[in-house]
Amino acid sequence: MKILYLSPTGALGGAERVLLSVLKGVRRELSSHPLLLSLSDGPLVQQAAELGVDVNVLRMPAELQAIGDSPFAHRANRMTSALQLARQMLGCGSAGLEFLRRLKQWMRRARPDLIHSNGIKTHCLAWLAGPKNVPILWHAHDFFGARPLARRLLRLAARRVAAAVAVSSAVADDLKTVGVSAPVNVIANGTDLSRFFPAPQDGALLDRLAGLQPAPPNCMRIGLVATYARWKGQTVFLESAACLKKMNAQLPCRFYIVGGPIYDTVGSQFALSELQALARQLEIGDRVGFIGFQKDVAPIYRALDIVVHASTAPEPFGLTIIEAMACGKAVVATFAGGVVDIIHPGHDAFAVPPADPEALALALQKLLREPEIRNDLGTAAVLTVRNRFSEERIGMQFLKIYGRLTNNRSGASSILAKAM
Repeated sequence: MKILYLSPTGALGGAERVLLSVLKGVRRELSSHPLLLSLSDGPLVQQAAELGVDVNVLRMPAELQAIGDSPFAHRANRMTSALQLARQMLGCGSAGLEFLRRLKQWMRRARPDLIHSNGIKTHCLAWLAGPKNVPILWHAHDFFGARPLARRLLRLAARRVAAAVAVSSAVADDLKTVGVSAPVNVIANGTDLSRFFPAPQDGALLDRLAGLQPAPPNCMRIGLVATYARWKGQTVFLESAACLKKMNAQLPCRFYIVGGPIYDTVGSQFALSELQALARQLEIGDRVGFIGFQKDVAPIYRALDIVVHASTAPEPFGLTIIEAMACGKAVVATFAGGVVDIIHPGHDAFAVPPADPEALALALQKLLREPEIRNDLGTAAVLTVRNRFSEERIGMQFLKIYGRLTNNRSGASSILAKAM
């Protein structure tokens, strides 16, 4: 049984970390090596190879990587957005067609029994280039309904989909808006409990990584860990820090933004300079540290006292939330989208409305002032993740779906039997 995993990128965002969990689980259950094709190089490629995955890179042209409608998804002027997208697509020209030809040839030679697509671009490319008799599984990490280009293309590509896996019930509901009539299964993301667990960590680590002077001994550290996608809420986080300063300038705390612009889609991300300029404009530059992308984020969570999730649009899932909870941290999260499937507000995390810096600041103020609440939330959070979001279950859950999709193909019966 040969499973081909398609990733649009070799970068390591949330969707790619989830893919690594799937690869690890499948690799643990099967004697055969999964096959990964990434359309760019990066840490995903290296970490998948370390898991024993057969990894290949077929570089997508830069013009094609840059195409995307995520920067335009929430803009009121859809006509302007459509024109910008059209310019991006026309810029691909012959390079895009040549890449599609090479991808078709590569997949024919690979002769997979099943294609597991991990992103919007590969959902479309699997439709265009995948062998006609091979079932395609979409692993949906995003909301497609609000994205003009994705919605139209995926409605066409959905005709080839044999099944889909959504990371939350909110994503499963959204898939229906793009015409997915195939079975949709919800498999929540998981985290590696051998890596993410409560442990002591000196907060000074964050100061060193951010290039800041050591903080006072009683300083509380508040952090947001995310890519620099514009909807991830870095501006809300900074505005809440400014609100908190106005509410109580004497509270000893520092704020840390951890991550970076890791994707190639034009216009979809903040530049570090933009966020630094906003911190200065809000007069909180002395309270904010910026830390770049970290391969291992567990020590970052442990060094923080409070972890913030501040996405301004509904989050498909919220992997950073369960990672921080697994480390026993008090979490404040935007309560929308897939986050509703994760937290029980007031029990294992605090919930705030999207794009509301003042509400976030009030929640942070309460946690800063009342350490017993921080401790109670952290204790409950660890139990929530251990009971519901361990990645140990993921491999077997996917194998059951693979078995159903390939039950008339060679080798599938034994896999299905093992998965049942």
